[in-house]
Order: sequence, then structure tokens, then C-alpha cells
Amino acid sequence: MAESRDLTDHERSVLEFLLQGDWDGADALRHQLATATHAGGAKATASFDVAVALDAPRAPQALSLQGKGDVYVRVENGTLVGLGCTAAKLPPLAELFAA
Repeated sequence: MAESRDLTDHERSVLEFLLQGDWDGADALRHQLATATHAGGAKATASFDVAVALDAPRAPQALSLQGKGDVYVRVENGTLVGLGCTAAKLPPLAELFAA
């Protein structure tokens, strides 16, 4: 397993953007994001795993999230587990707003 590190400002901003809004589970995932660290990534894409505090609130387990463009949030068992990206690098926020 890769060594954990803090999320970059851009990584955190992309996750915050994807978790905005008022929907079932959003608050819990935003609380998890406050404790999130980068826990390793894929070599061919900008996708990466995240680790969150074990005592952070959990979202509904049936939660399924849509992303924006090539970027999406990964949630398993009510826990934020990663950010998926089919591109080689995370797009700028302006591209996500336009998607």
C-alpha cells in the first residue's frame, strides 16, 4: 500500500465540488472529506484512493454517485474511498463546472 499523504488543494477542491449539494448522504461524505488523506493512486490515470477517519459519519450504503465529465467519487459501504478519473490528470475546476 502506498504511503498516505495530505490531499493537494486541487484534489480536495475537486472532491468538494463533487460532494456539493443537498442529497442523501452528502453531509456524511463532506464530514469524511474533512478527515481524508490520499492513500495511493493508479499509474495510468489521475484516480486515487482516500482514507478517512474510522469514526466519521457514514452515508447510506446504497449510495450511488454520478460524477462530472471524466471525474467521479467512489463510495463503498457508506464510506468515501476514492476519486475516479479516466484522464491522466485531474481537470481544472472550470472544466468540471462546464461539464
